[in-house]
Amino acid sequence: MAAYPPDEVEAAFRHYFLTGPVGEDWIAWSQLFTADATYNDHFWGTFHGPAEIQRFLEGTMSFAAHVYSPLVWYNIDGPHVVYKVVNRADNPEPGGEPIEFPSLQVIRYAGDGKWASEDDWWTVAEMKLFNQRYQAAREPGGRQGPRPAVAPQLDRGARRQQRARRGRPD
Repeated sequence: MAAYPPDEVEAAFRHYFLTGPVGEDWIAWSQLFTADATYNDHFWGTFHGPAEIQRFLEGTMSFAAHVYSPLVWYNIDGPHVVYKVVNRADNPEPGGEPIEFPSLQVIRYAGDGKWASEDDWWTVAEMKLFNQRYQAAREPGGRQGPRPAVAPQLDRGARRQQRARRGRPD
């Protein structure tokens, strides 16, 4: 594994985070991965290369336009960056606390501003509770706005991938 100067990894991580989680430019963000990169989401499955990563991100993030991800902390160790965000939605109830759940990411730098991999970890139960709390906060006053949802086409695709990995047919 190549050694990269810590300042290079730090600068690449800042660009990575500002492009994706802050700027929400998922197309540009997917292009920050190498051609042979892997993006592993423990729930949705593994995606390979920028095109698959882009399709996955556009499909999932379009259903979560009301969610943003403040950075809690990060640590750089050689080519690896481990960081924690909270997936947060502003509470639709005036004066209500934000609604959020945590996630942890591990990314590996490949040089030249590109990333070789990402492992994305979050707890399904916490995400479900997040969606329930957000929906409940929307309901009292009949507020309209984006509804959190699961991308059905990705849900089916993820299930197919999981079954294939276990040797089961569709």
